[in-house]
Amino acid sequence: MRFGSKSDVMVRPLALIIGGNIFGKIVGLAREVLFAAFFGTTSVAGSYRVAQTATLVPINFVTGDSLTAAFIPLYIRYKQQHPTKARILFKTILAGFGIVALAIWAVLSESAGRWIGLLAPGLSGASAILAADLLRVLALSVPFYTLTMVFASVEVAEGRYLLVSLRSTVQSLGLILGTIGAYYAHNPILLAWGFTCSYASLSIAGLVLAVKRGWLNRAWSLSIALDVLRDFWRNVRPLIALPILLQGNIALERAVASLLGIAVVSALDYAKFIGETGIQFMAYPLGLIGLSTLSGLSPVTVRNYLDRALPVVTLISVMVSTFVGIHASEIVAIVYQRGRFDAESSQVTAAVLSGIGLGLWAQIIGYLFIRVLNAGLRNTEVMRHMGWALLANGAVNVICSRVMGPFALGLGNAVYGAVVMLLAARTLGVTERLRHSLKQVLPGVAGYLGLAAFLPEVGSALDRLVIAGLAYLTYWSLYIISVKPLRTTVWVLIRGRGCGE
Repeated sequence: MRFGSKSDVMVRPLALIIGGNIFGKIVGLAREVLFAAFFGTTSVAGSYRVAQTATLVPINFVTGDSLTAAFIPLYIRYKQQHPTKARILFKTILAGFGIVALAIWAVLSESAGRWIGLLAPGLSGASAILAADLLRVLALSVPFYTLTMVFASVEVAEGRYLLVSLRSTVQSLGLILGTIGAYYAHNPILLAWGFTCSYASLSIAGLVLAVKRGWLNRAWSLSIALDVLRDFWRNVRPLIALPILLQGNIALERAVASLLGIAVVSALDYAKFIGETGIQFMAYPLGLIGLSTLSGLSPVTVRNYLDRALPVVTLISVMVSTFVGIHASEIVAIVYQRGRFDAESSQVTAAVLSGIGLGLWAQIIGYLFIRVLNAGLRNTEVMRHMGWALLANGAVNVICSRVMGPFALGLGNAVYGAVVMLLAARTLGVTERLRHSLKQVLPGVAGYLGLAAFLPEVGSALDRLVIAGLAYLTYWSLYIISVKPLRTTVWVLIRGRGCGE
């Protein structure tokens, strides 16, 4: 299997997803910069971040890995062997998830105040009340968000990626409109309406696409529906505890942030936006395409895919991660420091981002490994690896936050990525390949750490980052030229065959 092979089976969808991610990240950056300038790390920003988390935790508890790890691979296999079953599986999951989403909306609307109090015990009275009011509006998005995720998943299983490539852009556009409206109308509730309306639009678009492409035909059989549900449950059962751990970890992270101060709640999301950009650009497209194209293939084929992808992914991810971790202060200042986002906000956000940067490379590689395991329906291993990683993340957050402050939240993310990467590499049988790739790159990181100590710390943040960037590119260019395996890796990448033969 090659990128750029006969049917371009991976190049075209990969280009679509990466193109969508790039445009989505540009719009998302505009959203975050605007939000930071208008609201900084104030109580309004913190309240909205808590309310959004309070909405997404129960949604992702239901959808999350049940769609990527169970529905998509199962749908693909049905499509190849029994297309009618594939259609009935889609309609059954759509109806079932829709009913559950309505129930979540009702519970969130009714118990908004209690849920906010549990999720963010550090919020003050006024902030907690605002967060609850925001949550009641955000709760309306639950059915729309859930249906959007189901429609996007069936698109992926069908080898189409329109909704996937559009989702982040539409969400960001809705939030931009909500942010502008909230600021100029002095009404923070409009922030929540921006999010809700964006997913209402996406779910309608998904429904139109599903009808147009015939995925919602009249084919139906109760016996087949029960049969596919049994298969779906068999695949998702090994992951049943994962949403509890995953969403529980997010809730714990938010609770720790609220106890460190209302500013840390917002700083956490600002830092994560920058850190997750690497995953969005690198691991997410490769993992998603791998999920749809590696399903059902032999372990040898999958291992060959990883053997070809790892050197490229490792080199780029380590280079990006190192730069982000070392120069977090300058990056945060340039991206966010304006308007209500002052020097104090920048300092707190940079502390979180520097921790994330330590293990961003491991998160990228680990994400790719997990999606490859999902493609093989090896969900028991996925549950085990992610479970240990989430427990490690939570332990770092709780234990280290008292001593390290906001930095501990970023460090927890780094530890999570490292645990997932190492455990999944062993399961996939690529530990030696990973070790070999890291052995070539990590000495270069050590060398740059020494060089960074001599970089000037004068001038504006932009001046310092430009100097650091030029030094970084020069250093790594010379290092790559001096290490033959890395020269080969870069040459393969330039030729566009990083996952080729």
